[in-house]
Amino acid sequence: MLKKLILQLVRKFDLYKYWTAFREDYYPMAATKKMKVFYGSFVAPNSLCFDIGANMGNRTALFLKLKARVVAIEPQQKCLRFLKWRFKNRATVLGKGVSNKMGFQKLFVSDESLLSSFSSEWIDSIQDKFSHHNWEQTEQIEMITLDHLIAEYGQPDFIKIDVEGYELEVLAGLSQPVKSLSFEYAHPYQKDKTLQCLQHLKDLMPSAKYNYSKGETFELMAAQWLTNAEIQAIFRSPDVNSFGDIYVVNH
Repeated sequence: MLKKLILQLVRKFDLYKYWTAFREDYYPMAATKKMKVFYGSFVAPNSLCFDIGANMGNRTALFLKLKARVVAIEPQQKCLRFLKWRFKNRATVLGKGVSNKMGFQKLFVSDESLLSSFSSEWIDSIQDKFSHHNWEQTEQIEMITLDHLIAEYGQPDFIKIDVEGYELEVLAGLSQPVKSLSFEYAHPYQKDKTLQCLQHLKDLMPSAKYNYSKGETFELMAAQWLTNAEIQAIFRSPDVNSFGDIYVVNH
């Protein structure tokens, strides 16, 4: 009975995110420690990181632990309030979206913040899998581009992009090479979009190298860094049926 009451209070007042933040900041679990080692190969002290789709800030918190400077971009008002409370003056927090052009865009807000998206196509592709969630609310969000962020804050050392099916639009707003970045993939839902992202990056950074990590394993799947043609061959394969992140280095 007491456990049920506690769970009800946690849900009612949305307390879980505060406990999660406290644990990440002061009592990191093994997975958090593994994540720190993994991202440490991309993020050095005093690096500049863009966290595109910061949500509740677990990556922003990690980049700060690595002593990086962070610009966290998150359009959802609920998440934005939490990020400003959590990081205060330790990170720059922007309540905007990132796209291929400036303006305003409709955000489809899910009852699960991790599933909110600017892409109605992406939502349609996953609704069967996540039928217990809804996207009934919408918000009009001011959009900026990666080029705009670079002009405002400087050349980033690492860009993390996790925007639920809107990765191509985010990357399309980048017209200059960067040192390193990651973007989320989800197969089979967004296979064509993933390949389009890779093609855009090939045109933008012809000599860049690629690798990928499945799910939240924080382990690179390929034994060595791959060319664009090699990573595209992997993601054209019908055997890829998962989600994760593709990593790009252009050193």
